[in-house]
Amino acid sequence: MTLKIPDISHWQGGINVNTVLSKSDGLIIKATESTNFKDAYFDTWAKKIVTSKKCFGFYHFFRGHGVTEANWFYKNCKSYFKKGIPILDVEVACSKAQVQAFIDRIHTLTGIWCVVYASASFINTYVNDYVKKHCGMWVAGYPSPPSTTWTTREFPYKGYTKGCTVVGWQFTNKLNMAGKAIDASIFYLTKERWNEYATAAKKGSTSSTTTTKKPSSTTTTKPAKNKLSGKSTLTLVYETMLGEYGIGATRKKELGDRYDEVMKVINHISRCSVNTLAKEVIAGTYGDGNVRKTILGAKYDAVQKKVNELM
Repeated sequence: MTLKIPDISHWQGGINVNTVLSKSDGLIIKATESTNFKDAYFDTWAKKIVTSKKCFGFYHFFRGHGVTEANWFYKNCKSYFKKGIPILDVEVACSKAQVQAFIDRIHTLTGIWCVVYASASFINTYVNDYVKKHCGMWVAGYPSPPSTTWTTREFPYKGYTKGCTVVGWQFTNKLNMAGKAIDASIFYLTKERWNEYATAAKKGSTSSTTTTKKPSSTTTTKPAKNKLSGKSTLTLVYETMLGEYGIGATRKKELGDRYDEVMKVINHISRCSVNTLAKEVIAGTYGDGNVRKTILGAKYDAVQKKVNELM
């Protein structure tokens, strides 16, 4: 048995959550990011999902500061643990140690193992064997052309997720629902098994695509000025586009000697053709999911359309 679960955040503000719930088995929503961001829609949507008695998940967008971000996630979501699955969203380059630190901290505070959301390549790069052992993996990957319905093919990333318990696959970011194109996933779980991940009720066999493990959560952390040297250019561009370094003279001061390389990428995207950007997306230049969407900004839809044509 599988579950049909969309996921949304403030990017889909104004969407009719009741309509989404009526056409799915549940809903995953963004809760927090970094150490100072809480989604403005989180509490309103969370209450509706919990009341509906359908499957509920809530995630933290991770920025690489394990314990600090875990504490922020817990502080803002305390009343929802054991009502839904906590998820760690790993879309930005970070260290395996910090991912584990986040997972361990949430487990210490709640007794629950988060589910980890990431692309197959990010799982192999930023998730260590300890986390794979304890956490279910929710894998992001959009075969071309992206599906606009719940029709899916067989999970295509088995060769990249060996040693993991794959509990779900986010197969599209173009599902037509409630008047919007949204992210959607198939979870290889029963509702009862979903609730076990949410409550840590027991460990047991699962209908996931690999071996049995437990979940991990998503988080994001605001970068410290003196630690920029450890961040990739992609991460800094993404954080800049989110406004974490301000604009003008403030941005130049915050980014320091990384300013020129970051602005080179931002200016390149601004001046480049859709065709060139699409080829760079296919080459993996701009990451996945919300990272790619944020970095490409107003050009995202046109570039993604071209990507789908080229694939």
